[in-house]
Formats: sequence, structure tokens, C-alpha cells
Amino acid sequence: MKNYITTRDAFDLFDPLFDEFFLSDNRRHKDMKTDIKEYKDHYEMKIDLPEIKREEVSIKTENNYLTISVNKKEEKEEKDHRYITKERYTSNISRSYYLGESVDKENIKAKLSDGVLTVEIQKLSKTNEDKYITIE
Repeated sequence: MKNYITTRDAFDLFDPLFDEFFLSDNRRHKDMKTDIKEYKDHYEMKIDLPEIKREEVSIKTENNYLTISVNKKEEKEEKDHRYITKERYTSNISRSYYLGESVDKENIKAKLSDGVLTVEIQKLSKTNEDKYITIE
């Protein structure tokens, strides 16, 4: 018996807050794999960003979307080796998540630790202004 819910299993169970996430083609987001949990008073997102530094990540809210962008610098090609396979990204990537009207955009918290970006989004009944989020 599995102890998790797949995207297709859970489609009708989730708040419209993340409908676009569940409806999207997850294969095109392979570089920003995301888990989203819902708690009574908030949502928690965990996004894989291996070997990404805090200063390479930008998070903002705009028009009811949370957008996470990564600007990873190209590594210098060393003369003592060559790549056989190079699948990890080294450029700009971005992913947006629909927030809707029922979250507190003023109190979104983000923390990057051990290659995982954790974003906590408080639930709210009123609309807030768009803003940039500071990463701890």
C-alpha cells in the first residue's frame, strides 16, 4: 500500500491555490522539482535546487503568482578534463506557481539549505500587494 498521493490521484483534493502546478507538464520542470504540503494555516513548498547559492535565487510575487528564478553562472571549462555528459543546468531557469487571493503575500518566508529551497506561505482571507521575498 502506498503512503503518498500522486498528482492524478489528488487532483480534486487540493485547494485551487496550486491547480496550475498540478495541471502543468511536470517534465518541463525537471530542474525545479517541487513538493507542496498544505497545513491548517499555511502551505509549505520544498524545491530541489542542488548546488545553487542563495545569491543565485530570486523569489517574487506578482499578479497572484509566486515566481522563483535561478541565475546559475556557467562553470569555467577546465583544461584537465572534458565532459562526457552534462545534464545539469548552468543558465537562467524560472518557475511560477499560482497563489490566488487567499494567501498572505506580506509574510512569505524562504530558506535555502542543503540544496532545498523551503517556502512557507501563510493562508489569509484578504488580498495583499505584490513584493519580493528575502531568502534566509
